[in-house]
Amino acid sequence: CHGDLGAGALAAGAGVALTSHTLKAGTRVLLNTSPEPASNWVASLAEDTVATTALALALAHPWLALSVAVGSSLLAALVVWWVWRLLWRGV
Repeated sequence: CHGDLGAGALAAGAGVALTSHTLKAGTRVLLNTSPEPASNWVASLAEDTVATTALALALAHPWLALSVAVGSSLLAALVVWWVWRLLWRGV
């Protein structure tokens, strides 16, 4: 019984981690093409702030942190899908 629950939790965690890593890496690629240095350090500061806040939330309220992570991942995926469609319309 507990093995099934652990496998589901592992799969859900891996999916959320993969999504967030992919979005972060994609954003970083876009920012690194920018010629001005300010966007890079602002992005790094924002990433550190979000990571610290998310960790504090996960330790204090794990279910709320999970809800925020899943919701923000879904929202980010929708934004990526929307931008992808806009880019391919112009081609």
